[in-house]
Amino acid sequence: MVRISKEQARDYFVQYHFLDKRLPKTQIDRVFARLQTIQFDPLNIISRNADLVLKARVRNYRPSDLEKWLYQDRYLVDGWDKMLNIYRASDRPRMAPVSHRCARGLEARGRELLEEEFEPRVDMVRQRLLAGEKLKNSSLTKEFGVLHPGQYSSYQILDYLFHLGEAEIAKKEKGQKVYQLSTSPERLTADEAFFDWYTLRRVKATGLIRAGSSEAWLGYWIYYTDWRNPAIKRLLDQGLITQVAIDGIKGHFVVPTEALPQLEQVKPTRDMVRFLAPLDNFMWDRKLIEQLFDFYYRWEVYVPKAKRRWGYYVLPILHKSRLIGRIEPVRRADNKLEVLNIWWEEGVGHPGATFEEELESFRTFLSI
Repeated sequence: MVRISKEQARDYFVQYHFLDKRLPKTQIDRVFARLQTIQFDPLNIISRNADLVLKARVRNYRPSDLEKWLYQDRYLVDGWDKMLNIYRASDRPRMAPVSHRCARGLEARGRELLEEEFEPRVDMVRQRLLAGEKLKNSSLTKEFGVLHPGQYSSYQILDYLFHLGEAEIAKKEKGQKVYQLSTSPERLTADEAFFDWYTLRRVKATGLIRAGSSEAWLGYWIYYTDWRNPAIKRLLDQGLITQVAIDGIKGHFVVPTEALPQLEQVKPTRDMVRFLAPLDNFMWDRKLIEQLFDFYYRWEVYVPKAKRRWGYYVLPILHKSRLIGRIEPVRRADNKLEVLNIWWEEGVGHPGATFEEELESFRTFLSI
């Protein structure tokens, strides 16, 4: 077991996540090779979560870059992982057990809602995809019309076929997904090899993860210790992950063994500021963030306004290897940046020019 200080852990964690320096777009595969998967929450207040995650790591990133990587280059795909996520298209065949687990839940809901109409409707949509049509859920809902008196059938068959691997997203039109027949082969084997791969994938996605209970383990199978603990043991035995203890924090953590040189040789993080997405991989384990950075953060989107401590869509402010405050930025109708509020942590000084540089980068980001 490797024992490290809090300061060492903080610097490693920031630098592992590429938050100390932005990479050029040509190195996007370095980002996904390390983070593996990014949550794709569609809420768009300042920008979508995935856009904010990539903006923090990729130089001159624009939301149009993500659309290109997803729907033109086919380098990335939408899929189910921790939640609704984005990951490399090359991973989709191996992710089939996760997708099919999600599809089974959608099937149960579909049979409950559509009853005897479920299979005929699914088969009709399937045949239209096979014939080369591109389809939207909203259009199908209108076509199917009323299922019961006064009630539209809003069940999204295309999502079900997507998670089965039979459909893929061709493009987006005004935020709506347009589906076509899938061209990606699927691999369905959910055996020990898959469980080990999937567990290691989550360790890599975080860089430092509590071996015990943690929000960072959310997802099918992986959240439950009866499944996760044997996989962790096998990965430790194989030398693919390494146990780490952090001074002053109870419990043990694991890191990818390939990241050990970076952990053991880490240097102080340079002077920089980043505004972090609420669902950034860096923030997945909020208990760890609180213990390691002495920073309490909760995403208050679902908290009633009267009970919010800060604001609706608030981003943590990272300076060097410290979380120093919170910022609530919004995009106005004219695509200008407006900062509704900033809350600094007690005893923290204004980070100066680097903070203003990050604000300016957001102004540019929104104006294009």
